[in-house]
Amino acid sequence: QKEFNSKDLKKVKVAAIVDVQPFNSVEYQGILNAIGSKETVKNIIEGNPQQMENFKIDGIGIKISDESYVDKIDESLKKIENTNAGLNYNNKIEASKSDKAFKLQISILLMGFTIVIA
Repeated sequence: QKEFNSKDLKKVKVAAIVDVQPFNSVEYQGILNAIGSKETVKNIIEGNPQQMENFKIDGIGIKISDESYVDKIDESLKKIENTNAGLNYNNKIEASKSDKAFKLQISILLMGFTIVIA
């Protein structure tokens, strides 16, 4: 076990500790995740050359409070995705609607099949 000098420690303000991970990705399971702004993360890892070299932003979550802007935001983000090869844009609201519609179609199909057999 390594001994730490007080000068090696960084103070951080913890806003929350959660039992359920805020992401649905398997890659985040079993590890400590820190969510913060780019500046905050850089302040935490500064002085560690390996971490600074590997530091990258791998995702941005946007929560829209006023749904009247959804279409404009969706259109703008799709344009950004189309002009930047390394970016992937996923609209979770649309994906959820599509998933619900698919499940409803399957349910109707199964109910119709059951009624025909009965």
